[in-house]
Amino acid sequence: MKVLLNTETKLVLRHYPLLNWGFTVLFLIIGIVTFLIPIVDSDQRLIAHLVAWIFIIFTVFFALSKLNKVVVWSFDKSIRTLFVEERGLLNTTVSEYAFREIRNVQIETELDQPLYSISLILSDNRKLNLCLDYSLFANVAEERVNCISTFLAQC
Repeated sequence: MKVLLNTETKLVLRHYPLLNWGFTVLFLIIGIVTFLIPIVDSDQRLIAHLVAWIFIIFTVFFALSKLNKVVVWSFDKSIRTLFVEERGLLNTTVSEYAFREIRNVQIETELDQPLYSISLILSDNRKLNLCLDYSLFANVAEERVNCISTFLAQC
């Protein structure tokens, strides 16, 4: 996650799901290599091609999923609004939230994993996740939470 802009009136953060992109490429390579393995026996070839298609179809669905989207958070003090832009392979969605809806900024983790995510807690108890793939190290997550909290506290 990178801070693109941090001024008195704007804070812009961008998150690339690099870990998920790596898995997507890995699964695609496995699927393609499975097609290229020379197999003489027709039954084994059928099984190999079936496995290859499963990997390729899984890869396509995973590549198009929400987990592989680039997320840009733009906090704008002048209009007291947060814009969340999610860019995927096929579409881009933009959502906006008033600053008054934001109750808290927190670090999230899944069980005993050393990787973290950042989420905003809204007034209706919904969560907005900045990075859905839990790919931040603790120090980066803490820095970004402090950055967002400081920015919102100055409103």
